[in-house]
Amino acid sequence: MNNPIRVNRNPAGAAHCNQNPKRQRGAAPQNPTRVAQRRAASQSRKRQRGAETREFSVLDEPYYADPLACARGSDRPGHHNTISECVSRGTVGLLTLLLALTIAGCQEKEIGPKFADHQAAHTPRYHPSVNRAGGTTSAPSDPATATQPDDEVVLKTIAAGHGPIGSPILFVNGDTISVHELLEPIIDQLRQQAVALSPGQYQYAFLRTVQRELDSQISRLLVYQEAKKEYREQAKEAVEKETDRLLKATINHRFGGSQVRYETHLKSLGLTLDDRKEFFRRQVMVLAFLRERFQPLLTIPPRREMMKYYETHMDQFRRPARAEMFLIDVPYEKLLGKSLAEATPSELADARVQARRRLEEARAELDSGIAFAEVAKTYSLGIRRSLGGDWGEIVPGALTGRWAKAAETLFTLQEEQVSEIVETDQSMFIVKCGKYTPEQRVSFEEAQEQIITRIQDEQNERLTQNYIIQLLNRATISQDQRLDFLYAVYAASPKPKEDTMTTAPEAPPAGPRR
Repeated sequence: MNNPIRVNRNPAGAAHCNQNPKRQRGAAPQNPTRVAQRRAASQSRKRQRGAETREFSVLDEPYYADPLACARGSDRPGHHNTISECVSRGTVGLLTLLLALTIAGCQEKEIGPKFADHQAAHTPRYHPSVNRAGGTTSAPSDPATATQPDDEVVLKTIAAGHGPIGSPILFVNGDTISVHELLEPIIDQLRQQAVALSPGQYQYAFLRTVQRELDSQISRLLVYQEAKKEYREQAKEAVEKETDRLLKATINHRFGGSQVRYETHLKSLGLTLDDRKEFFRRQVMVLAFLRERFQPLLTIPPRREMMKYYETHMDQFRRPARAEMFLIDVPYEKLLGKSLAEATPSELADARVQARRRLEEARAELDSGIAFAEVAKTYSLGIRRSLGGDWGEIVPGALTGRWAKAAETLFTLQEEQVSEIVETDQSMFIVKCGKYTPEQRVSFEEAQEQIITRIQDEQNERLTQNYIIQLLNRATISQDQRLDFLYAVYAASPKPKEDTMTTAPEAPPAGPRR
């Protein structure tokens, strides 16, 4: 007689099944849906037990309770991107709550301003943020009547060129957000809008961009104020590690991996690298806090709901095309011996000539039959030179910064094909395509763990939205002070060249208003 399955439960309630091996070999195939559900349930129980034994997340898993909807962008079913991966893929900040926008520093202080306004304005404080969907709220003296300053009032005051000079800081429950802290994540976008739009259109675009970022930073700050109450020193090492990863990913994504360029950018805004580390540290704390708070509340969806989700989002369940990339990479900064910002136009022109000459020699050797890896070791000045220019297998959009053009070129090549010289503002490349794997559809059975994750992400978003709304309703944010703050932000922002500050605002540019 075969031994029955023995189920023992540990004190925490986790089931452990021991089956007779002979019977196991003869058993019928298990239902893949139930396998996925059991596996997800087991992982949820483990996370829940872990939460009982630690007071603050140690960030030892790559999963964040997805207020960074980036986890959905993973090309591997069941895989969750780390914050750094999200940033490096350029997927930061599009969740309903806008949690991925950059965050702030972590100086402990009692509720209530410690300094006069002019002193507080020069105190480096950075504020984590999480947004809620739809609309914005700023609490006046009575939090129950929280409203946002009327857009038309702000626009008419800006267009008229008069009104208050503005306040350089905004108080949120006693903590502060400064003008430059608010502008840092969006300054590049505002500069582009100032060039592309008329003065009147720019004013509308400015207001949408700034209001969205301000809502994000206010919300993050409110969550951070709750998160720091539960912060424990045991988490410090893990928080610092993730902070460094996030800072590095931001430098790679926005500044082509050049820390010098990033520091120059910060200096222009009156900020430092340490300021931004504080900014990112708060982001890590906020994400960990939300994960610990809401993850135990997530439920596993039934098969019917998973199938409906799969059929509705069929186009998303595909493995993207992949290709092996090999580069001969010549950054201009390597030839200059200094940053591009420090180089004169004539020095930069000379560096371009040197880079092209170097790559033409490399191309001649490739045409003569010398292996790509050997040529790369001789001529490349990039970070993979010692590996023969081997970047491994990548997917479209995986690389950003100065490597984005090289990755784009890769997917125009056939297997084993070598490109011509590819020129960018920061470097020149020769790209070779190795093994190529075309896009593939992921079956429902393969996608089930990913579907469970996505549905739980949506559950988490709803829980987080409601939580943020509660914090906003209790927050103390003066509507008048918010108006003054917006005036100060406009005064410090880029302007269209023709902006005389006296033209009436035009109709907003085409596109949905947010």
